Amino acid sequence: MNLFDLIDVDHVNLKQMMAQLLATAAGDVDERAELRRIFGRDLTIHMEAEEETLYLDLIDVDEFNLAFEALEEHMAMRFMLERVEQTRPADTRWIATFRVFSDIMNRHLQSEEDVIFPLARSTFTDEKTQQQGQRYIEAKRIATAKLAGEGG
Repeated sequence: MNLFDLIDVDHVNLKQMMAQLLATAAGDVDERAELRRIFGRDLTIHMEAEEETLYLDLIDVDEFNLAFEALEEHMAMRFMLERVEQTRPADTRWIATFRVFSDIMNRHLQSEEDVIFPLARSTFTDEKTQQQGQRYIEAKRIATAKLAGEGG
């Protein structure tokens, strides 16, 4: 698969998990905690792989600094994800915190799909897109191992 197909699959999965988390009942603390754990892990792995295989290669050709903006959004999402993870799932503030995070993330994903991907597609050759797809798979494997080593 090429880079964009792989990222698209991740985006669909992340959006589905966000919808599941938003739909959890306040009393179903165990389900919410488990979904939150999986979501946080998958998002962290996705962002690390995306940064390495998409954004770093766009920086040199991006005259509008869109790649830097997206990297800043990743930093903001890491901060918000930390808040989500630090708030107890039973806390009434949890759903409000996650809704704000979800809004930010959905805007970011839409921006990637509508702006960043077209820029990258116009810049990357088909061969590079395939190579970056392989690098993306490897970057996700490394990020997964790193998180497992940290107990995540």
